[in-house]
Amino acid sequence: MLNITPNHLSVFRLCAAPVLLMLLVSGHDALRWAAFALFLFLSATDAIDGWLARHTGTTTPLGAMLDQISDKIVMTAALLAMVATGILNHGWVIVAFVLIAREILVSGLREYSARHHVAIPVSTLGKSKTFAQFLACAFLLFPVYVAPVHMLGLFFLVLSLCLSLLSAYAYAAVLREKS
Repeated sequence: MLNITPNHLSVFRLCAAPVLLMLLVSGHDALRWAAFALFLFLSATDAIDGWLARHTGTTTPLGAMLDQISDKIVMTAALLAMVATGILNHGWVIVAFVLIAREILVSGLREYSARHHVAIPVSTLGKSKTFAQFLACAFLLFPVYVAPVHMLGLFFLVLSLCLSLLSAYAYAAVLREKS
């Protein structure tokens, strides 16, 4: 029997992100379907690794960090691919940029706070942002353009932008209070 740990799933997501990016920008319809399926699978493993860690009592600081990093890298790969292929264009490129910049900013805040022995826990707002981003990407990456599906994707992208900005502000406020 395979002994798959939550960390294995996080590392798998890290390794699969460049594959996702390559499949999405390939320009081939069959590969876009493969990318869509891979993205859904990666989204599911994000939920599974957290559940598995909590239910097996194997939560670790390393695992929490790997999970967050893999989420950010998968999201960044998906957003970059959507910009590169024109799924996100015009003003939506700015939204993608802000989402990616927020991830870098929050990672920097976490690194800074860790160096000063201040823990910034993942918030419900941050988890909601991640869920909204996964939904946005899933709808936007659907390989066949269907206007209502695309509009749902854009709705969840705007929602994730709002949650991103709110959670970044909340993380900065926590750091300010604890510093």
